[in-house]
Amino acid sequence: MAEPSRLLEISTPTGTARVHMFDVPRGVPRTTLVLGHGAGGGVEAWDLQLLASELPPIGIDVALVEQPWHVAGQKVAGSKAKLDSAFREVVSELRRSGEGLRRLVIGGRSAGARVACRVAADVGAAEVLNLAFPMHRPGRSYPNRAAEVATASQFCPVTILQGERDSFGSPVEVSQAVAAEQGSALVVSVPWADHSFKLPKKAPLTRIEAGIVLVETARFALLHRTGNEGLLMPR
Repeated sequence: MAEPSRLLEISTPTGTARVHMFDVPRGVPRTTLVLGHGAGGGVEAWDLQLLASELPPIGIDVALVEQPWHVAGQKVAGSKAKLDSAFREVVSELRRSGEGLRRLVIGGRSAGARVACRVAADVGAAEVLNLAFPMHRPGRSYPNRAAEVATASQFCPVTILQGERDSFGSPVEVSQAVAAEQGSALVVSVPWADHSFKLPKKAPLTRIEAGIVLVETARFALLHRTGNEGLLMPR
């Protein structure tokens, strides 16, 4: 795991959350990215750790939010209401402390991605960046969670990085489901990757190359995407 610059403990209505802060090493941060983890693990997920390592050097502060249930050592995540309440309070406290006074982007992986979409409007996010959005349960295409993405997209731009082999919804499935709900999202496919962005042995690319897709997409989405219009524009 990458070593955070500092750890913050924040009281929420559902317990104490822990925020792993990865600060920009030099200069003034251009963006603060707040990411939540999934229901099957914590902030140690390799994709979260990768972004926390690679984004600060290019001007993006990263805050990995450990939900109270995980901090307390519980095995099962809380209800949607509890997850949303805790994440919302963490983001609000970061704003009050000055961390979120600059451009604020929120997101997460898997269940954390759903939380980010549900609270985006509440916290005034400038954008949502999600990893492995769980559109549906494996083996089932309906019911799906497309409405959560669509609702967030009415407030701010949404970018989703999705594994090509994700059993919770392929990139095409995610795009089609969101469009059916009259929403919009930039869905970027990570070749050969599953829900955890793991690659099979037969994959013609390496984990490092898959990581490049994650980091470069995040970089362009966070620094060069403007509103809900147009393409990703280089500097």
